[in-house]
Amino acid sequence: MIRFLSDWRSAAGDFVGDLIFLLFPGPGFRRRDILDVWRSPFWSSAWYRRRYFDGKGRGSSLRHFFARGEADGHDPGPYFENQRIDRAGSGKAPRKFARLSLLEFAGSGLTYERACAVLRDPRKAVRDSGLWDEAWYLERYPDVKASGKDPLTHYCKDGAMEMRQPGPLFAPALYVSTARLARKPGLNPLLHYLINAENSEESRGEVSRLRTHAIEQWAQTVDLDADLRQTGADLKSGRLAYVRPGRLDRAALAWLRLGRTLTLPYSLVIVLPAENEPQAVLAARDLARAAIERHGMAGVLLVAADRGYIEHSWPPGTHIQMLSNVESELGSGERAELLLWLLLALKPRSVLNVHSEVAWDVFEQFGKALSVFMSLNAVVFRVESDVDPLDGGFAHRYFRSTVASLGAVYSSDEVLLADLARTYAIGSGERQKLKPLRTADAIELPAGRARASDGPTKLSFSPDWPLDVTVVVNAHKEGCLAHPTVQSLSRCLGVAHARGLKTEVIVVMDRPDLATLEYFHDHAPSDWKVERVDLGDLGKARNHGALLARGQFVAFIDADDLFGSNWISAACHAARKEARPAVWHPEVSIYFGAAAKVMCHVDADDPSFDPLSIVSANQWTALAFASADLLRRVPYPASDISNQIGFEDWGWNEATMADGCIHKVVRDTAHFIRVKRYGSLVGQTTAARSIHVPAGILPSLLGRADPCRLRDSGGEAC
Repeated sequence: MIRFLSDWRSAAGDFVGDLIFLLFPGPGFRRRDILDVWRSPFWSSAWYRRRYFDGKGRGSSLRHFFARGEADGHDPGPYFENQRIDRAGSGKAPRKFARLSLLEFAGSGLTYERACAVLRDPRKAVRDSGLWDEAWYLERYPDVKASGKDPLTHYCKDGAMEMRQPGPLFAPALYVSTARLARKPGLNPLLHYLINAENSEESRGEVSRLRTHAIEQWAQTVDLDADLRQTGADLKSGRLAYVRPGRLDRAALAWLRLGRTLTLPYSLVIVLPAENEPQAVLAARDLARAAIERHGMAGVLLVAADRGYIEHSWPPGTHIQMLSNVESELGSGERAELLLWLLLALKPRSVLNVHSEVAWDVFEQFGKALSVFMSLNAVVFRVESDVDPLDGGFAHRYFRSTVASLGAVYSSDEVLLADLARTYAIGSGERQKLKPLRTADAIELPAGRARASDGPTKLSFSPDWPLDVTVVVNAHKEGCLAHPTVQSLSRCLGVAHARGLKTEVIVVMDRPDLATLEYFHDHAPSDWKVERVDLGDLGKARNHGALLARGQFVAFIDADDLFGSNWISAACHAARKEARPAVWHPEVSIYFGAAAKVMCHVDADDPSFDPLSIVSANQWTALAFASADLLRRVPYPASDISNQIGFEDWGWNEATMADGCIHKVVRDTAHFIRVKRYGSLVGQTTAARSIHVPAGILPSLLGRADPCRLRDSGGEAC
């Protein structure tokens, strides 16, 4: 009851405030424009207040939108993206958002009439869409059936926001990813689809084609593995989720917006403090100015990562990024992620943390790995809470957990440095990192381009290829699970041989257990080459196989996964038609075993793909198809889980993009990826909070790419 009264009071306050603004708009506002927005199906005062006021604040949401929100890129409701309006290359939000009834999304065919029909009676729109299947919904979600609720009411009120499927022919996660939508509170993906789909039959047909393709590939492979049979019922009934790789959360979308604003390959990043410590603020200004004088404005990026930073006047031409300007609602964890991705994308030589709590969090969580690729440094200050180390200011809260990763710790308070050394009994080696800061220009930080040795060692190769394709099977502790892999590979090779391709298979067993040794010794075909190595690293094992390859192209498969029967022949055909250096992936990867889903890979030529997304999430699986030349020029990076470095496939995917390669999808192909319950390498790497080896992709993209590829397809015109 209390919540109801509170919501009613907020709604009444919004209505009264908006009505007053409409009747007495004040100078600079046209009553007709305000009325058009207020009557539009896209406007929601309650949603706007929750989204941008955090449920707080007084006054008119409508007034705030016209006075400030519109220019800041705020959306009027969950179904209209202010950032997607074509701005004729201006790069700025239109000053007069004005008559929403007349506006259209660039290229999407949005009409006022369709939006009115959908948003003013959403239940009817869902029921009449042809995508709602009540019986399927109840079978797919037994908790809804058990609750006794009306399934359509449940879907419209809760299920859509929980990304539940309304029927087998609409996959919300796939649509949200393809349309690059933020997961806004209150957004129903199906309603958004019904509003924006210019050709519903074409869009629906593509989802249906992917589903049919996945079922056909499964039917051709199901006889090889019992676990695949268990996945079949969910696949055929449509209960499996169809997803796109990557992340669609608020932090990941904020990263794409931030990345597009970066224009230079900065070699020094200085993270500024919040405004709650005047001593740190003054020091940050002096240090930033000294760094700019020494390294030049083009080499230094200032980052305001913490909440509470107040923008100051800096010399003209200073490069500064404020995370609050990218997304005002970011929490501390999201800010830390954003700063981490910024550092991975830039791969600067040095990072200087001047009393930023967000930067301290990044150093604490990922400093061990980051310090391998860049110099991490910090300036510490004595604040009131430092009097009691148990209460702890930043120096005491983070020093002990980060000092091993830091290159230097500076402070103008030499007594504080002595206190830190004594309190935590650090050794003589670490003690050398503690340096007094007497003047702003006393800090010596390495700058310039990243060291050449930061990347993997290049491998030599021969340009003569007697075979077409080499398949590298990476084995470790699969045991009898390798049998379906061998069978699927034999079937796939048979199709390739029928089309005239010459192939070979190299099994690289890296520290195998006895069961895996015995299986390949007893059951591997006689013409397969079996190599036993002691590398202890999947990336190195892949490189070993690529170095031995005699084929022009190399296809990788792990010894517990399966190929669709046409993979090798179709990938080879596509690779020979592509003039650009490319890496090839299947159209779908069907996950089975402990977890099941259908992953639909994205083609880098697809307009919805943003190359910066590779920084926040891996976009493709490890079972790649590429030329041997490329694999030897850009080998897989080694992992080091003890130092939080892993995800060799992610690192390689990013490195190949930085090298100028494009990642492509082979239409009508599939892989089958086994998900283990225990002991998977991905699980171990994730548990260790590892990062991939950064390739510094942003400087590479800035150095060669069409700038349109770094912009939002619905924003700035190119």
